[in-house]
Amino acid sequence: MKRINFALIAFVTFASILTLAGCSDGKQIAEVKALAFSYPNNYVRDPNLTVDQALDTRKLCDSVKWSVNQTDRNQTFVEYKCDYKDVSDSGFIEHDKSDVTSAGDVYQWTYGTDGQPDLSYVGLVLHYKNGSSKDFKLDATSIMRVAVDNNATNFDQAWSVLRNLPIPVKPASPLTDTTYGNILAALYPDHSALDAAKLAYLWKGVPVTIFGIDKLGYPLVAAYPEQFKQLFPVNPADVQIARSDAPSPQAAKEIIEQSHLSPDKLICLSDLCFNSNAQAVGGAPASILAQETASDGSKQQALAAAPAADPAISAASDNDWPKMTPCIQKLDDAFAKDAQAKGIDSSVSMEQMQEWAATCKAPGQ
Repeated sequence: MKRINFALIAFVTFASILTLAGCSDGKQIAEVKALAFSYPNNYVRDPNLTVDQALDTRKLCDSVKWSVNQTDRNQTFVEYKCDYKDVSDSGFIEHDKSDVTSAGDVYQWTYGTDGQPDLSYVGLVLHYKNGSSKDFKLDATSIMRVAVDNNATNFDQAWSVLRNLPIPVKPASPLTDTTYGNILAALYPDHSALDAAKLAYLWKGVPVTIFGIDKLGYPLVAAYPEQFKQLFPVNPADVQIARSDAPSPQAAKEIIEQSHLSPDKLICLSDLCFNSNAQAVGGAPASILAQETASDGSKQQALAAAPAADPAISAASDNDWPKMTPCIQKLDDAFAKDAQAKGIDSSVSMEQMQEWAATCKAPGQ
């Protein structure tokens, strides 16, 4: 079969056509099916298959239709259509909020002046709710190789191969502003916590690197500054320190060492939050951003939503707070543990801290 310049051939299905009727239909379709299945790219080795062997035995097709048609210029062509399976359940379509209702590939062989059919078009066509269709621009050889490989069994698998994209998996419930990073595993109950985090970020469309899950259940992320605001937020109740410092692991580490961050709490610097090992775990929720303390102590606000926030924040930025000592830390930890057991707020006031300081000072502690 001679090679065809696909860029120069119109997709005649969208032209004005007339359907031919008569006994010649079966003959012409049989002629096309008996042809060698040859790629238009001379640099790709052709499979040892006929057209019908390649196209009539596919796992991907929900239905297949062969027809013989004629353009308004009396040019005859044989057309093959494969409607893909599971378009209505597509993760790609739901993720992109597309109104695609069906999709499939189309092949056409046009009869030339020599009376022989030649492959003239291969494409993937998307159909929309409003009744319109779109010939999606893809390499013809790529579409044909999907047919030959015969590995794809639904639209998402085919689209993933053709577009070189991972398949987005739908979460069990919608992602919202309060979908905290440590609950992502619940959205993908059939996956590990690490895989669930990767799938959730893929669904959200944020291409971050996730290299583990910390002891609080948060994904350990590596992201660029422009992605910080797109990260899944941390739970405000897990935040002990909130500062408007420039976010970096080194800055987080220094403040953690100075402020005695609890091992099961987080520190947020601007819009990025870290665990007690100074590893980035998610974004700062709006309630925490509104309460962040400037590094020089200005615009200081209480961190009411965080169980043990005030002592650690203020120790580094407000001279009215007593300096944290092992004795005060011990009393603080005991108070937080008791408050957690009773299900009450464990935030600590400055007066309480001063009382603990006096208690610790009396016996020389």
